[in-house]
Amino acid sequence: MNVLADVEVNADFSHRTDLRRDACPLVYPHVMDVLYIAASGMSDPTRASIPWHLAVNGSFAEGQITGILLAGDASEVLRADVRVRLEGVGIPPIRELMVKARDHEIPVFV
Repeated sequence: MNVLADVEVNADFSHRTDLRRDACPLVYPHVMDVLYIAASGMSDPTRASIPWHLAVNGSFAEGQITGILLAGDASEVLRADVRVRLEGVGIPPIRELMVKARDHEIPVFV
């Protein structure tokens, strides 16, 4: 039985400019526009650095609210010995990206 079968849906929310920010103001004061998910660790330095690079030099630089989620092997980059020597190809070293993320207060979830 579909209880919503007779409900008319009005999908025009253009008059509600505050809709996203009011969704959960007490739990999360800012709703993220972009969340980058990293799943690679020290075995692939370039893939491990890409989410950090995109968050710091891409989304944040463009004024978007952003965050980074480290899943699985990606949590290895938080270790000091890994962070110091991890450098991807064509991307700034992850230690520099982490400093920028900290300076800009970009949240990192593990």
